[in-house]
Order: sequence, then C-alpha cells, then structure tokens
Amino acid sequence: ALALAAEAEAQALANAGAHEAQLHRLQTDLQLREQQLIDHQHTTEEQDEQTMPPSMPKQQQDWATA
Repeated sequence: ALALAAEAEAQALANAGAHEAQLHRLQTDLQLREQQLIDHQHTTEEQDEQTMPPSMPKQQQDWATA
C-alpha cells in the first residue's frame, strides 16, 4: 500500500511539473505576443508621422475655423 501511495504521489508530482512547464510556456508565449504588439504599435505610429507632417492638420483646422 505504501509503495502504491508513493507511486501515486510521484505521478501527481510529475503531472504538476508538466502542468507548470505548460503554464510557463503559455506565459512566455503571451509575453512574446505582447512585445510584438507593442513593437507593431511603435512602427505604425512612426509611419503615421512620416506620411503626415505634424503641421498639416493644424493648418487645415485654421482654414476650417476662419
């Protein structure tokens, strides 16, 4: 009976270890995705600045209010 209990405990520990490894993999995956999203946001912001100079919209607003 003791041997069975020890074996069951070892199996439970192995399962927990595998589960923890899977969780860690998921967390790492999430962090990578978040980083990719952040990088993507930065690049699109930079592209917006390149395509539209900051002075343009203000001039258009001035014309609209005048």
